[in-house]
Amino acid sequence: MSASLSEHVKDRFGDNLKSHALDFYHSFSTTQTLLLAWMQDHGCPISEGSLSNILTSGHDAFHQEKKSYWIHG
Repeated sequence: MSASLSEHVKDRFGDNLKSHALDFYHSFSTTQTLLLAWMQDHGCPISEGSLSNILTSGHDAFHQEKKSYWIHG
């Protein structure tokens, strides 16, 4: 018997890891290099490319919302 994976874990890294990476990156103004080292030191087998994708890709909804605030106040 097997079950399909939930939507939030179909990628290699789940939503929790992605949200922590984004939070650390923006809240602490850390570099990708330091964040990558920290994650790997704490047992997360993530590559430089995967971390870069988490930090830079798939944020269109956020940018649209931000743009609407600038336009509509």
